[in-house]
Amino acid sequence: QYGMGLRDLLPTYFRNDEIDIEDVRRLPVVMERIESEKSIGLLFAMIDKYYPNDLETRIEALRSLNALQRDFSGLRIPPSLIYREIAREIKIYRLTLGSLNCQRQLTENCAGDLLEGRNGLISILKQRHHNNTDRLFRLLGMRYGATNIIPTFRGIQSKEHSHRVSALEFLDNLLDN
Repeated sequence: QYGMGLRDLLPTYFRNDEIDIEDVRRLPVVMERIESEKSIGLLFAMIDKYYPNDLETRIEALRSLNALQRDFSGLRIPPSLIYREIAREIKIYRLTLGSLNCQRQLTENCAGDLLEGRNGLISILKQRHHNNTDRLFRLLGMRYGATNIIPTFRGIQSKEHSHRVSALEFLDNLLDN
């Protein structure tokens, strides 16, 4: 229904900060229904240029990119855009994991309110780490195909140690090729 006009107007609205962030976060679902490489470009621009620090917009845009790839197999997502976002997510992953490990070590020597505060921070960092892993695997799915990545993601999340090891070995082999 909106098609070309919406895609052409949105960058101006984003640049001028004319759309409330809650509405921005709903736009990727609209964009995923428009079969066009411009939709892909705009979704990447939302997470890369216009709203790079809004993690909710980031995950919604990635979900919509996955949907575009699934629903419109003729659309091509440029590998360079995927690689750039994978590199960004890996950087976030490392920083979050480092912060999480640091906070865990610091809890060993604290008590009371300080311990409660650190535990709250650890909880937030764990959630951020989980969300980062989700975003990273969505990007990997765009690059290596959902049929390979979804089972690997589930294996890594498994409570079974052998499933996690197998999933990591598969991922290691996939990324080596």
